Amino acid sequence: MFLDERKPQSLIEKGYLEKLEDFEHEGETILGSRLGYRITESFVIRFFGRVFNEPGSVFTADMLRPEQQGLEDYVDGIKNITETQQKVAGAYFEDGSIDLAIPPLKALLHIMAHGNWEGKLVTDPEVRELFDREKVLGSDWYLERLTAKVDLRMKALRDHIESLENFLAKEHYEGEATRLGLQKRLEITKKAYQQIAEDPKRYADSLVGSIGLQADCGGTAE
Repeated sequence: MFLDERKPQSLIEKGYLEKLEDFEHEGETILGSRLGYRITESFVIRFFGRVFNEPGSVFTADMLRPEQQGLEDYVDGIKNITETQQKVAGAYFEDGSIDLAIPPLKALLHIMAHGNWEGKLVTDPEVRELFDREKVLGSDWYLERLTAKVDLRMKALRDHIESLENFLAKEHYEGEATRLGLQKRLEITKKAYQQIAEDPKRYADSLVGSIGLQADCGGTAE
């Protein structure tokens, strides 16, 4: 697939991807929507046709739609997925780590564990918007993560400076310090620290797009 063919929205609009929906089975709602989207015959013909002479014979209709192979097995598979999601997400509530989750993941964990987040489903706009790139990058919680990352970087540099200065101050280690080039390393480290200290926002801006750092948990220095 070429780059311009990989855009999900375009694939959906052109009928190459099919959205799965929840459905009723023997009086029970089966959460088929948890499977997301699946490829269609059009997808197979358009894209697998570049590899196979007869793509339709390689990827048959019942392969694309497993419910046609056996509805009971299909239902059982979905239930296994949703039950596992519920169990895994539930662990976040049991140990309290749900409080540390960023807003988009917190909403998703609520839906996985309890079926909804503040009464909303994963398909509701309010939930989908939580994952919007621009909204994430402009959010307060994301700024806090970048600030925490800046703080950690400055702490790491301060620790490096202290360690280098302590070693350089040791008697009888001048030769080893020269061999390792520690004085030069100290100068580079001090310069790096000073650059961030003078303009921490500039450094934070350079981190935009990264995951930052969980402010409440600390982290490991680089």
